[in-house]
Amino acid sequence: MRAAAKRYPTVAINVLAKGYPICRYHRWMQQISCLNSAQTRQLVSWFNDLWWTQGRTFDDVARMLDHCIVVGFTDSDDKLIAFARVISDRVYKALVLDVIVDENHRCQGLGATLMNAVMAHPFVSGCSHFELYCAPELIAFYEQFGYTNQLGELTLMRAAHSSSTKPI
Repeated sequence: MRAAAKRYPTVAINVLAKGYPICRYHRWMQQISCLNSAQTRQLVSWFNDLWWTQGRTFDDVARMLDHCIVVGFTDSDDKLIAFARVISDRVYKALVLDVIVDENHRCQGLGATLMNAVMAHPFVSGCSHFELYCAPELIAFYEQFGYTNQLGELTLMRAAHSSSTKPI
């Protein structure tokens, strides 16, 4: 049994009421800032269906959710229909991760609604830079929110943690 999740306050800005472009199902959507157990199981199921998140477990995902900013949308049955998470220092950088829209709700504007909600979240809306990873076919989608892959001399670097990794 895991410890009680850290709960962030309900998001002060409701993107559905702020005039952002919204999807056609907005009347019955609810914006959420934390996931219940059933929604976490649903997210784990999504993760196991996606190439970049396969193998994530319920316990690891629950722990992950305790340490990031969650932006999501649920339907009238309280089922998760869109999810994104953000890691941030709340001043300079906000790293947007795991942007997912349920496959039954894609191509209806929900992705744009989700990204507007992420960037308007009060914990990160004042950050100097938002960053994310995406597949090449999604570059045009994210460009409409001001993202670019033209970063000059910057290069993404990654170190995989393993028991054989030794400090220098």
